Amino acid sequence: ETVMALAEYIKKGKDYKKADFVMLITSLDIGSFEGDATTGFTMLGTVCGEFKTGSFEDDPESYSAAYIFAHEMAHGLGVVHDGSGPDNTIENHPGAYSCSSSTGYIMGDFSFNEHHYQFSTCSVYQIQQTYRLTKKYKCLHVKNTVARIPSSSKLPGDIVPYNLLCKIGLKHLDGKYMYDQEKGVTNCNINCKTRQGSDGYTYYSTVGALDGAACDSRNTKMACLNGRCINSVQYRNELLKKTKKTKKAKKKL
Repeated sequence: ETVMALAEYIKKGKDYKKADFVMLITSLDIGSFEGDATTGFTMLGTVCGEFKTGSFEDDPESYSAAYIFAHEMAHGLGVVHDGSGPDNTIENHPGAYSCSSSTGYIMGDFSFNEHHYQFSTCSVYQIQQTYRLTKKYKCLHVKNTVARIPSSSKLPGDIVPYNLLCKIGLKHLDGKYMYDQEKGVTNCNINCKTRQGSDGYTYYSTVGALDGAACDSRNTKMACLNGRCINSVQYRNELLKKTKKTKKAKKKL
């Protein structure tokens, strides 16, 4: 209902007419499906169309929105979940039978490996197929950017404290989790724990470190980037490349 109402709302505003897609981000629970919590909803292949809208939940300061946004935006571009068949509402839709959901790519099962930050080959191919449908998805071939947000030299891992990430990332589990200073960070995973409860037990778990965080608390020369633990010099060089690409793109506008 929220997505449909948003679609009706943007029809009244001229600022939204040129937009390829409009996404509503909220910190509220947006609903449930068959008893499971729903973090986002977007109708398939609706980019450029009458219902070019989607919505998803964001935990402030956790940066979880980046992953969810990519997932929901992919739905808008006509991408089904990995392991699913073709969609009959999109011409020549290839589906994603050949990509297992268990590999943990963005359109598959939630994972903590490097695939969490990547689209599967099936997802990439579906986006390419959507782009080829020039008549239906004409807006994807029109450049109407009015402004570009410049890249920042800071990344989430430089800003968000580990305690907060443990608290937010593990809020779905029983107990209040905090950063385990003794275990620290290992291979881009932040170690978290609860205080000892009345049952005498302390519970342990991990959350993924954000980009820019030291991937090993005992070796700050290594940094996390898209789930990979790389040399901090290499990390800064890759960040510099991204900044230069943004500046070049801005000059072309």
